[in-house]
Amino acid sequence: MGSVAALTSTVLPHLQALGLLDRLVAVDRFDYINTTEVRALIDAGELREAGTGTGVNTEILIDVEPELIITFAYGNVDFDTHPKLEEAELPVTLTAGYMESSPLGRTEWIKTTALFFNQEAMASQVFSGIAARYGEMAALAAGVDERPTVLVGIARRESWRVPGGQSYFARYISDAGGSYLWQDDSSTGSIPLSMETVFEAASEAEIWLPNTGSWFNAGDVLAADERYGALAAVEHGSVYNNNARLNERGGNDYWETGVANPDMVLADLIRIFHPDLLPEHELNWFHQLQ
Repeated sequence: MGSVAALTSTVLPHLQALGLLDRLVAVDRFDYINTTEVRALIDAGELREAGTGTGVNTEILIDVEPELIITFAYGNVDFDTHPKLEEAELPVTLTAGYMESSPLGRTEWIKTTALFFNQEAMASQVFSGIAARYGEMAALAAGVDERPTVLVGIARRESWRVPGGQSYFARYISDAGGSYLWQDDSSTGSIPLSMETVFEAASEAEIWLPNTGSWFNAGDVLAADERYGALAAVEHGSVYNNNARLNERGGNDYWETGVANPDMVLADLIRIFHPDLLPEHELNWFHQLQ
């Protein structure tokens, strides 16, 4: 396989790790990208911006002639990119790492990317290193005596979607030595709950991970909804958000480099849940909202 267009930023760390960035000719949106080497290509004018969804610019893609276009699907024709690409008879494939129920499962999709470039051996080597480091981190937290209770997400229009008990983020919490409030749920996706239900279950949760791109301090939490102030995690200053590494345009590296390096994300969570286990670790993607 020769040239490639990456219309999802989660693939960029794959191409970087496999030494394939010289094959890259187009991406979805410049603003969202954080990978340093790709930003350098953007600044040098070597990449084209093709967009995503129904607004994807097929003319740009036809012009740069990628031999492969990698994107993902929401399952909604109003937002998916691939139908328009297929209509233009462009070579497209879907990546579906976001559907995996474990952090390492999401990362292992580097092996799928590698298949198109005959780089399977390199991908296996890269993944094995990540998996080993993740295992070391998880083993470090496995023997903790006490597990702090953890709340995840925020309310949107009175509906609070929390990760299912069998989701990749629930696995993160468990492997980091936390106690997830919905860990007994069998869902791998998200669970829609009323705000009242969440407050009843999580009012005394010790740690809150909102995982939203728009909160940077404690004031942002209360500005969004004063009712959040009744949560014990807010009262005790134990709210940590995953937007510590945004580029100047607002692109969040947690959803790019973080997806490719779950061992580093796990280290962040262990540092939050059990500071004594990793006293020297500096948080990468999460930061305390003060």
